Amino acid sequence: MDSNNCVATTSITVSATPAPEYTVSSTDILCSDTPDSGSITINVTNANGNSLAYSIDGGTTFSNSPVFTGLTAGNYDVVVEYTLGSSAACTTVPQTITIAGAEPNNGDCDINDALYLYN
Repeated sequence: MDSNNCVATTSITVSATPAPEYTVSSTDILCSDTPDSGSITINVTNANGNSLAYSIDGGTTFSNSPVFTGLTAGNYDVVVEYTLGSSAACTTVPQTITIAGAEPNNGDCDINDALYLYN
């Protein structure tokens, strides 16, 4: 109420921004001699008009790139967040992705096997 006994009311609608929608694809390690060849790609299907940052360590560190390469076998906790300047506006619940390691290929060899050469 002001000094003239007037009262004004107004309505304000505050809408929550929905979390970003995304899928994750990963590449397992195929050869045991390249133990750091796994990768994770985060594919955002709806950023709701916001800029994004990506994490594979549960949100401890973030990257502007949705592609992570050179990964070893193990579990990675993927998080996507909207960003407003340097502070996070909305962060997703971590999604755990497992990169599988390559199984060693152990063959059998007998010392009495013959060696054949062809020209």
